[in-house]
Parts: sequence; C-alpha cells; structure tokens
Amino acid sequence: MSLRARFFALAGCLILSAGAGYLYFERADPRLAHLRSLELPEDGLPLFRFLLREIPDVVDSVPCSCCGEMLSACYEGKCPPTCKPCNDEGRDIFAWFSQGKSLAEINRLVVEKYILKKR
Repeated sequence: MSLRARFFALAGCLILSAGAGYLYFERADPRLAHLRSLELPEDGLPLFRFLLREIPDVVDSVPCSCCGEMLSACYEGKCPPTCKPCNDEGRDIFAWFSQGKSLAEINRLVVEKYILKKR
C-alpha cells in the first residue's frame, strides 16, 4: 500500500471515529439538542427556575461559588435571585452542559473559573 493510500485510510478511520463518537454522544443525553435550541432567560428568578426545570441533575451536582452549597439549594432560596455568582455560574454550567461537557468536566471548569468557598 502506498504512503498516500495509507494516509487516506488513516484519515478515513479518524473521521469515522469522530463521527461515531459524536453520534454516540448525542444518544447519551437526548436533552442536548433541546437545550441547544433554548434561550436563557434574564438573571434572577427566571434563570433560577429555568435551570431547575431544564437541568436539575446538573445544578444538583455543582457547588455554588458564593456559599459552597449545591446550586440547586441556591436556586431554591438559599441565595437571593440577585446573587451575581449564582447567576454567572448558572449561565456557565448551562453553556458547558449544552456543549456536551460531562458533570466531571463542568465541576473542573467551575473550580478553575470560580473560587469556591468551603462548606
């Protein structure tokens, strides 16, 4: 097999692998297509309610940067709707989750971007 043929065979395998991974990922969480079609509401209660409704498992698994509780607790009344860190972090985790990031990746990104308070 010529060098050129090997190159194209390898390139084809890589493209097929990437495509298969994308298709698997889309099947892994069917909400992604729906979430990508949504627009985030304004900050405050509308945003808190939206995140609790659309990605409850995510906000229940990510710590808040202002109080150290899970974001779901903040969105259920622990923090005021005017809390900038809760709003900013919620927008970020929605974007990251909609991009297909796992909960582990989202938690890592939260730790990198925000200074988390200890409980």
